[in-house]
Amino acid sequence: MSEYDKERVAQLFDAKAIIKTEATRKTITSGQSVSQMTSKIAFKRLNLKTQDVLLDVGTGTGDKAIRAAHICRQVVGIDISKKSVITARKRASREGLNNTIFTYGSFENPCAELNLAS
Repeated sequence: MSEYDKERVAQLFDAKAIIKTEATRKTITSGQSVSQMTSKIAFKRLNLKTQDVLLDVGTGTGDKAIRAAHICRQVVGIDISKKSVITARKRASREGLNNTIFTYGSFENPCAELNLAS
């Protein structure tokens, strides 16, 4: 994918990050958001444990990663949208989570901001 295409994709996801943050606050009749329900199903299938480390590529605003952080030892979320990453960081901070890392990156270069050598 060209740099131009990557930037256009990132801009689209930046715009969606703002809309998604508002939509996440809405709940369905069960009292749970769609995100909460899908997280519950996914985590049950993954059988996450307290010693697990989860990598969430395409984390968006961190919905699933933040839910997983309540279970896992460490969660790393990577997204191409810098606005989504900022939102995810704020949400994790509000929940008092200290086992999350949210960073900017793409599928081609997922560790653009991470120094995994240390």
